[in-house]
Amino acid sequence: MSSTDQLEVEVKFSVDDATPVPDFSAVEGIAGVGAEQRFTLSATYYDTPDLQLTSNKITLRRRSGGPDEGWQLKLPGTRGRREVHAPLDAGDATDPHHVRPPRTLLEALHEELPAAPADDDSADFIAIAQVDNERHVTDVMVGSSSSRRGAESGGGSHTYKGAEFCDDHVSSRGLLEGGQAQYWREWEIELSPEILVDHHNGDAQRDARAFADGFLDRLSQHAVAAGAKKSSSPSKLVMAMGDTMPD
Repeated sequence: MSSTDQLEVEVKFSVDDATPVPDFSAVEGIAGVGAEQRFTLSATYYDTPDLQLTSNKITLRRRSGGPDEGWQLKLPGTRGRREVHAPLDAGDATDPHHVRPPRTLLEALHEELPAAPADDDSADFIAIAQVDNERHVTDVMVGSSSSRRGAESGGGSHTYKGAEFCDDHVSSRGLLEGGQAQYWREWEIELSPEILVDHHNGDAQRDARAFADGFLDRLSQHAVAAGAKKSSSPSKLVMAMGDTMPD
């Protein structure tokens, strides 16, 4: 599998262990809800020894398990985050405490952060956190009657994945000096790549983005009504690092 580049738009919620998973089937614009799937995910997060990435809100991890396992670099953006993926067997993770990420990720990282390592020879990354996750995933489907795709296809029926709902049961270990073990549960609602694909210009582009944003907002309101609270933490890495997170 080659490297890929995509946009990530998601919202995160904190929930108690006893909070029931919401039923999204009654939400406006939902064409159906898929069967729950379960994955065991295990991710190691890396940074330079002086924590350049974390200090600049950049995330680098190598994760096994699930359909998108592999190396993942997350970069800040104006709308969501840019994700660059590479296969699990790319790079060099033989020594878990001093790894060399895939070249494609190093190039994307250097474009965003010129001070970061630019090639394999200068790359030296250390493990800063371990995050293991039992993930329960449900696909939330959108129907053509409420999507821009329906208009484009002349009103013909079409159903596609609009978002992914993840019920995450997370355990973590901070790997820097003073790091601690933690456990928590959280929900994520992430828009699918298909709903984010946009080939329009002008008003049509604004309409497409408004549809996607409104769809995510309706799902978020339903999650809050079920007992969730908007998460105060932007990522699992921030939670895992705790007090070792740089200012």
